[in-house]
Amino acid sequence: MNSSAPSIGTAFINGLVAPSALFGEIKLLRRYGLYALMAVLLLSLFSNYTFFSNMSEQHLLSEQLAQVQGLSASEMEMAAEMMQKTLPYTGLIAGAISAASLLLQILLLSVYVMMVAKLTAANSQLRFSDYVNFSSWCYLPACASALGLTLLVFTSSTPDLPLSLQYYASFNQLFIHYSSDAPLHNLAQSFALFDLWIIALLITGFITSFKLSFGQAIVAGLLPYALIYGTWFAIA
Repeated sequence: MNSSAPSIGTAFINGLVAPSALFGEIKLLRRYGLYALMAVLLLSLFSNYTFFSNMSEQHLLSEQLAQVQGLSASEMEMAAEMMQKTLPYTGLIAGAISAASLLLQILLLSVYVMMVAKLTAANSQLRFSDYVNFSSWCYLPACASALGLTLLVFTSSTPDLPLSLQYYASFNQLFIHYSSDAPLHNLAQSFALFDLWIIALLITGFITSFKLSFGQAIVAGLLPYALIYGTWFAIA
């Protein structure tokens, strides 16, 4: 890498707003890939920890119990007792689960991207770590999502926030407004504007890094989401 190579800060900015400049250089993806992965995981952990840890235990317990449906009075009481024991650790647990979930998603996407590359004979000789680096950059919008949640927490007039605020950018929160007992509530709650950003980065990466045609990149970028959410919609 020569001295004119972009700095890590420039790489992050390009990853968010000018992805073609980043995805056009495999060596650059490899050089800063670990930083992208750590940023995604650590910011997710921090934002979830901050979100839950600032709440009063009574409010948090009430919010958690409100998420539980279909239990008898005795079952609800048992659930409350179990939740009470873990309340002091909810922030850490939620942060760890969020980071672990993102890591799993990135690894699964890496496998998918590797399969696409091998099937299309596009940079098929890359190492698996290169696909992880590529996928980590595609998930950079998760950093923006985490920072947005942290900003909402810090600017709120009260620390006792509704749990639904975690999904502040979801299609359900912004547009659809399904009630929690609606069959498609969880699906609409899980898909957010940041997912569209991830898809856009993935498509851009397929075009720039793997030299797929525009049509191939659209299909390859949308396919995993179409399969996951299409199946979810069919069984909901």
